[in-house]
Amino acid sequence: MGKTVFAAELVRRFNEDRKGTVIAVVFFKFNDSSSQDPALLLKSIVYQIVQAFPSIAIDFLNVLNHKSETSIEGIFDEYLMMALNLVASKMPTTKHLIVLDALDECGLQDSMDRKSLLMLFQNKFRELPGGVKLFVTGRLEKDIEAALHDTAHTIGEDDLRHLKDLEDYIHFSVKEFFERVTNNKLIAGVVPYDASTKATMIKQAADLICDKSERKFIYTAVVVHQMYDWFVKNKKDFNWANFQSMLETLPQGLDGCYQKTFDKLLETSSTVNMTNSFNQHAHAFLLLMVGCREALSEGSVKDLLGLQLDEDLTIIKNSTGTVFPLIQMNGMSKFIPYHKSIVDWLTDKRKNYFGKEKANYFMVEKLLQFIGITSNFKEFTIAISRCNSLSANIYHIVNRLDLDIATIQMGPTLFYAIRHLPHHLNSCSQDSQLGLVTYYLMTNLTWLQWSLEAIGLAGVLESYSKLLQNNKWLPEPFRNELTKDIKLMLQFFKLLVPTTNPWRREICTQISARLAKIAVASKRSKWSRIGLLLEEATAFLKAYGGWSFTASNTLEAPGGMLEMTLVGHTTGVQCVCALGDGRVASGADDGSIKIWNTETGQCDLTLSGHKRWVSSLCVLGDRLVSGSMDNTASTVKIWNIESKSGKCELTFTEGRHTGGVKSLCPIGNDRVACVYCYEIIKIFNISTGSGQLVPWQGSCLCILRDIRFAMTASRNILKIWNMETDECVRELNDHTNWITSLCCLEDGRVISGCNDDTIKIWNTDTGECELNIICQSNLRTLCSLRDGSLVSGFWDNTIKIWNTNTGKCIQTISGGHTSLVSSFCVVGYGRFASGSMDKTIKIWHTETVNSTRNEHTITITACCVLANGSMMASGSCDCTIKIWNTENGHCERTLTGHTETVNCLCVLEDGRVVSGSYDET
Repeated sequence: MGKTVFAAELVRRFNEDRKGTVIAVVFFKFNDSSSQDPALLLKSIVYQIVQAFPSIAIDFLNVLNHKSETSIEGIFDEYLMMALNLVASKMPTTKHLIVLDALDECGLQDSMDRKSLLMLFQNKFRELPGGVKLFVTGRLEKDIEAALHDTAHTIGEDDLRHLKDLEDYIHFSVKEFFERVTNNKLIAGVVPYDASTKATMIKQAADLICDKSERKFIYTAVVVHQMYDWFVKNKKDFNWANFQSMLETLPQGLDGCYQKTFDKLLETSSTVNMTNSFNQHAHAFLLLMVGCREALSEGSVKDLLGLQLDEDLTIIKNSTGTVFPLIQMNGMSKFIPYHKSIVDWLTDKRKNYFGKEKANYFMVEKLLQFIGITSNFKEFTIAISRCNSLSANIYHIVNRLDLDIATIQMGPTLFYAIRHLPHHLNSCSQDSQLGLVTYYLMTNLTWLQWSLEAIGLAGVLESYSKLLQNNKWLPEPFRNELTKDIKLMLQFFKLLVPTTNPWRREICTQISARLAKIAVASKRSKWSRIGLLLEEATAFLKAYGGWSFTASNTLEAPGGMLEMTLVGHTTGVQCVCALGDGRVASGADDGSIKIWNTETGQCDLTLSGHKRWVSSLCVLGDRLVSGSMDNTASTVKIWNIESKSGKCELTFTEGRHTGGVKSLCPIGNDRVACVYCYEIIKIFNISTGSGQLVPWQGSCLCILRDIRFAMTASRNILKIWNMETDECVRELNDHTNWITSLCCLEDGRVISGCNDDTIKIWNTDTGECELNIICQSNLRTLCSLRDGSLVSGFWDNTIKIWNTNTGKCIQTISGGHTSLVSSFCVVGYGRFASGSMDKTIKIWHTETVNSTRNEHTITITACCVLANGSMMASGSCDCTIKIWNTENGHCERTLTGHTETVNCLCVLEDGRVVSGSYDET
């Protein structure tokens, strides 16, 4: 409320000073579900904009009549952005403000409503036109700060400076209290005071409340309500004496308000009285409210407290309604704290009410009772206490647990358990019994099915990832072994893609197909959790007609090359690009660009701006560059990705004579070379916003290790250009057909792929073709990996990995994609991503391809440790020198140059390596 008063005053002054216009104000209230609905929020803002600017109403309605968007993204893109662009066109020099008041009250911190709302701000509100700003009030909590980042101006609770705002609010509230009391027929003895006396009484009450409020606005709202109740519930006459007596009962500060409220509720001043059923229910109810991670419905409270009678729930509602009122949210009645500070106060250890840890344990106990897992929990607990090693067969003990499926009903309580029980259990990390319950659930077939149906594949991946980040919830004697199973399940889920099929049959098919080999290879017995999963899945499939799975779901086993499939594009993927933070960007035929988290498989951000297919992506410093043929123009867009703004900062446009953007190539941190389809090349400088045509032409381009030089491919001819002088310094003519792709190896060599079914590796210093690889299939794209190997994609949907020293194919991947492979990018050491016209991106890791592919091909003749101690160099009869990482065993670089055996190595003081060879150099 303090934030709201402050914001209202700021908005008033903003308008009066004519510094701009406030085009929309949204007020969030903790117990108002309508303010937490993303679609309603957007519609409210759009309506307010149109109301504030009648001049755009006609234009807006004309366009609106031809649109029928109902999705959140559709409402934002087609309605809100259209309205804002109309405003900007009418008033191009005016600043416009959208106020989000008390944003910290947009729901419980872990609730799905709050997450979806903040996801909207994070993904879409970064695209607002330049003249439109967000102004946010409220506590800048971590999730809000992450969502808004630098897109909004904020005022937190600590920014309240002016006591006058508080005094005005208190005076208004007390005056309103007087009007309510004097007009209430339940208060019979109302003394009619004259205006002067009434003003004195109001001032006295206001001064006292201001003194006791400790500058908390919420205090005023609470005590005014208590003042009113004092006269109504105590049936007191409203006169001067009673008024004075009432003022004496006002508590000191918000702490005193809550102390008085809860002492009265629990009928004690220090400890909880458990002598009657009402107090037991009230105590349990408050523990639920403190421990829950999102708002609980009436039915869920009744389920978890085991209330048999509706009357018991009614008594709880009536007695706790002032602090936890029942509010309609998404068509369901849910208990919501009157104010966020109530939960903070109850969990304050100094109050001796409910610690967060105690409330969390209570939630675990009630949720386990609900899913029926405690029916044999005592036997399980005794067995665990006697077991201190794997020799006691922990699997036999865990298998004593059982979900009582027959008694569980699908509904809000089960959905809450699925979303949050693992996290409640994980918070009880010191309790080994509860840790094993978590393990049991995460390897239980029924629980897996429920989880996929309730929170989706992305939610399941997030849940397993969080549990693996800190495995202390597993008891020490079994931690390493059981962590392997959880990790295996995470790998398993990463291989899945969302499906419209019923999850029970799909998941059983996936388990049966993928985990069978793993169980055999790891020698897990049929009594292990993985073994039981297989047994249950196989039994289900036999009973219900065999395998059934989504076509885009391959049936590879976890632990192979395929790590994850990213699904979300509705059209073919044309290009992929690795960002510096480990995420991957992808561009598709529909003009969209998506940013993916390669650990969870979730799409973090969707960038909209291109009208047709995105043909190329590259990273330029801290920005993402995209190229497309948008309608009649070729466009290159620069996106800010470091600040997670997802906002297009700059657009370069060329006419249709260029044929559209074919590829992009970064030059340093501020220039990008754009190759157009008609072999025109232009270099854009994002610092100056200018572009320059260059005389060198080609359909492919790569910048060499010496960034003064570039290589182009035109038809079947390769040319090396000095970019400073625009001179062609070398021409390579050995291909017999069109060259389709170029890429550079870390050792400076260049690889070219051609429609003559060859891949050639060139020494750019000598111009010689060092290696000619026959690939026997139409090549589509190439990418060099960090270990020195080469990955190639073909029109027949296959992927091949090549040893660039020997020219041998060391791995062929068939069946990974169901359509042609369009592009690759490197995602860290040993990982790469592939994009395909089958609308998916797949993440692969190459550690299992061939553990010796980085080794020398012939005898090692010399080695030495480098100056930093973490690297070493080796020389070989294969004429190469390799630099190795001694910590992980990876080959970091392969050095070429000798033509005979490298027979000696040494390290200079400055860290350089000296090599000697039989080639007399």
